[in-house]
Amino acid sequence: MALRSRFVALAITLGLLLSLVPGAAVLGASEPAPRDQVQILRMSAGPAAAAAPGEASAIQFQLTVNYKLQSADRGMLLVFFFEDDQESASQQTENARQVTRGRVEVPLEAFYTPRSSVEAVTVMAALFDSNQTLLAWGATNAVSLAPWPARNAFAGAMAARLAGDDVRAIEELSRAVSLEPNAGQYYYWRADSFLRLGQHDAALADFKRALALLPNDRTSRVGLATALLWKQDWEGAIAEATRAIEASTRQDRPLAWAHRARGIAWAALGHAAEAIADYRSYLELSPNVADRAQVEGWIAELG
Repeated sequence: MALRSRFVALAITLGLLLSLVPGAAVLGASEPAPRDQVQILRMSAGPAAAAAPGEASAIQFQLTVNYKLQSADRGMLLVFFFEDDQESASQQTENARQVTRGRVEVPLEAFYTPRSSVEAVTVMAALFDSNQTLLAWGATNAVSLAPWPARNAFAGAMAARLAGDDVRAIEELSRAVSLEPNAGQYYYWRADSFLRLGQHDAALADFKRALALLPNDRTSRVGLATALLWKQDWEGAIAEATRAIEASTRQDRPLAWAHRARGIAWAALGHAAEAIADYRSYLELSPNVADRAQVEGWIAELG
C-alpha cells in the first residue's frame, strides 16, 4: 500500500493515540495541511541495550527531522513504525516531542523491538496539533531488519564479556554466527572468548575463519599468533606475528601485541636478541601497559 494510504489508515485507527494522551480524541482522517511539513533529514540506528540471553534487544533510532508548523501555535511530533506491509503502526508514548510554530530542525529518538516474523520497518515522523489532528508526516523507505538479530546477539556477547561471563559470550556469539555466518568480527570475538577459557583448538579454528573472511584484519592475525603460542607452535606464531607486523601502516595496539607475541616465540626458541628487540618494540609502542614490569623482567633475564 502507498505510504499516503497507509498513514491515512493510521490516522483513522481507533485508539492509536489514546495510549499516548489520556482522553485524547480519535485522530482525524483529513489530508495533511499543505502549509505544514515534516521531512526526515537523517536517520541512524543501533542496538539500544543488551537483552537477556535469547531475547531481542530494541533498536534505537536517532532521527533528525525538519518540521514546518504554520496552522497552529503548538503541536507535537511522534514516531511510528510500520512493519512490512501492515496498515497499523506501533509507537512508544514517551517519544512525543512538543513543538511550536515555525520551521525548526529537531532530533527525535525512538525504540523498536524486532519480531522474528518481521523483515522490514518503515519509520514515519508525524506532526499533530494540540487536538491530535494529523497535520503532516514524513517517512523513510523500508529499513531491512535482516542484520539485527545477529547484532543483538553480538551486543549481548559484549555485555557478557564485560561481566566476565565468557561462557555466555560464546553462546551469544555462536547465535550471531548462525544468523550471519559471513561476519568475520563475530568469529574473532568468539575466538578471543575461547582463548580466555583455555579452549585453544576452538580459538585457532575461529581465528582462521575470521581471517578467511577478513584477510587484512591484523587483530585477527595477532589473535591467531597468540593461539599458536598457547599450542607451543613457536614457528607458526612467529610467522603470523610477522605478517601482522609487516602489514602495519601505523603504530597501534595490534602492532604492539604482534611484537609481544613474536618476542615470546623467539624466547621459547632461544633467540634472545630477537626476543629482546621485539619486547622493546612492544614497550616503546605501549609505554603505559599494565605488564610493563613483567616484560622488563623478561628482557633482564634474556640479557
